[in-house]
Amino acid sequence: MRPLKRKELTDDSQTMADRCAAGGRRRNRGPRGHAGLDRPPIDGALDATRPEALLYEEKNSQMRLVAVEYVVIAEAWHAANEAPPVLMGQLVNHVGAPNRYGIPAFYELHVWAWKHNPNGVFADWNPSVSCADFTGGDGMPQGHH
Repeated sequence: MRPLKRKELTDDSQTMADRCAAGGRRRNRGPRGHAGLDRPPIDGALDATRPEALLYEEKNSQMRLVAVEYVVIAEAWHAANEAPPVLMGQLVNHVGAPNRYGIPAFYELHVWAWKHNPNGVFADWNPSVSCADFTGGDGMPQGHH
């Protein structure tokens, strides 16, 4: 995985500024952090060595990798597979359509490999992720574009 520049970072549904302004929590589950996409568009395959997104948390004006996310479009997966996907021994979560991302139904799995998650390594949300150091905008510290 290549390192991402801050301007390449995106958020998975709302802007990180909106989440942090609202107390940094989504339905009391914790934020997910900034999602940096590091692959071509989501396809019908899952590869444990190539996650679809890298999740970052800002600390002391530095973006720190905290997790990865695997995503596969459900229709594409089922075109080649009868059973739901399993990755690293984990059944991958199904998200139906319509959904808040505006994409077709998909499967997703988070892996909190670099930030402890009290809800578990494979939980969607991490209450340990903090917005305390979030500086707003595109993830760049104010005045350092």
